[in-house]
Amino acid sequence: AGGGIRADWGIEVQEAIVCGGDLRAAWDLICHGKLSLTGNAFVGQDLIVDGVVECGKGLNAGGAIVGADSIRTGQGMLAGGAISGGMHLEAGWGITSGESIQAKGSIKAGESVSAGDEISAGAGYGVFAGLNVQVESWESSAQVMAQQKPEGLMSGCWAGPRLL
Repeated sequence: AGGGIRADWGIEVQEAIVCGGDLRAAWDLICHGKLSLTGNAFVGQDLIVDGVVECGKGLNAGGAIVGADSIRTGQGMLAGGAISGGMHLEAGWGITSGESIQAKGSIKAGESVSAGDEISAGAGYGVFAGLNVQVESWESSAQVMAQQKPEGLMSGCWAGPRLL
């Protein structure tokens, strides 16, 4: 679509979704190919993508965000449920999940990474927070919060379990 996409129900497509603006789905978004958009994505429930996710701005889901490949956002990534990537998770701002954050590759955030449960990168990969802020600001702008300190935490400030 050359502009935005909006559905007051769910969206399910068998191929790729290419969107030149914002994407809004009141329920689930299920994409059996690649998801590419220049704007924001607002999904009321789960976002499930079988290909690469490339989001120019923010990615927001009321439920889980599940990608079979890498998930990349120019701004933040926010899920009420778990965030799971089949390869890398990358956000220009922060990554926040109500449950766990898991990737089979690396987890990279320009600012903070926060999970209600665990944060887990793939074997041999790391968790990187604060990539877009000065080291002096890590305590406030590059916090890493989860039930346990993630293995492979390479950058950011470990802040312990999230209070909320």
